[in-house]
Amino acid sequence: MKNVFKFLRSIVIGMLIGFCLVLAGFALFSDRPIAELMNAIVSVDMVVTMIASFMAVILALVMQTLLHEAGHLLFGLLTGYRFVSFRIFNFTIVNQEGRLSVKRYSVLGTAGQCLMSPPANKPLHEAPYALYNLGGVIVNITVSTIALVALLMIDRDNCGPFTIMFLSFTVLSGLVLTFLNGIPMKIGGMPNDGFNGLYLGRSTNGRVCFGRQLLINEQLQNGVRLRDMPQEWFEILDINYEDPLQLNVAIMKASRLIDSYDFAGALKELEHLSEPAKKFIIFNREVENELVFLYLVSGDVDKAKALYTKQLEAYVMHYAKTMSSKDRVRFALALYADNNPERALRLINNLKNHAHCYLLQGEVESDLAIMNHLLNAKA
Repeated sequence: MKNVFKFLRSIVIGMLIGFCLVLAGFALFSDRPIAELMNAIVSVDMVVTMIASFMAVILALVMQTLLHEAGHLLFGLLTGYRFVSFRIFNFTIVNQEGRLSVKRYSVLGTAGQCLMSPPANKPLHEAPYALYNLGGVIVNITVSTIALVALLMIDRDNCGPFTIMFLSFTVLSGLVLTFLNGIPMKIGGMPNDGFNGLYLGRSTNGRVCFGRQLLINEQLQNGVRLRDMPQEWFEILDINYEDPLQLNVAIMKASRLIDSYDFAGALKELEHLSEPAKKFIIFNREVENELVFLYLVSGDVDKAKALYTKQLEAYVMHYAKTMSSKDRVRFALALYADNNPERALRLINNLKNHAHCYLLQGEVESDLAIMNHLLNAKA
């Protein structure tokens, strides 16, 4: 949904360009002084109108983004799913064993996310999937339709600019969200809601992996480490590496090996997955991130440094506050590449002091244990 913000940013830039062209045209082809036009533009009424319009645009977009995720939640609950977490931008409402709390979390390429746990009374390949995946689109198009009807029926002469702009951009942002999420496509290699809804109907493996990811996420959020989850959740027969749902489970399997201190096995798995992961931006970054860590702990510092580009470093630093695995990589760089155990220890203590802030508590437990294990082995 960040594509929506890019779209609106383009509109704002276009408006500014148009404004400058109007000024240029006025200066070239009018006998009236340009100061006269500027005085009209900066009048109190015009300033109020511009501020109201800007606020209406932002409010409409945030509202449609919120309603999109609420749609996933609503239709998920209606089809038997259990609430796990609800995120708008990087603010996340979390259900941890029946208690609600607020955390910070972000995922590359998304402005929101509603994660749930599949129905417990059905095998994963038989769990409903269509309404949960398409619930956001259903709500967006419904709200856009209501806003359009209201826009056509209101008396515009007696409505302020805020109301008109709010209704207009509620319609527009809802249609953009519906297009980007409802029309089956891949954005940055990742399938949107419409693609998932269509694809899962044809792939048993896809439905199973979709459900497993939701279960794994729920357990991580509740403080369970990957190594303590059922091994069968990570096994896939006849895996299709073109399918991001199946590829993600394969990456999680390698992460489970890291959590079990089987660094050699994890390195073998991730080197095998590095090529198919390149088709998906977020998977490519995550695989590179873990390969840097594994090269460092296996003694191949040169290969780790070559892989740790400025782009990857920026990715690690950006997500260090929301994903503890990024501090594990920084720890390994300090310990093995920089030979600085004091800095490595500071990273451990910092993560320990802020452990409660992270969404995936199982991941935090794992990363702290691995870091302490490696620091003690290095001593």
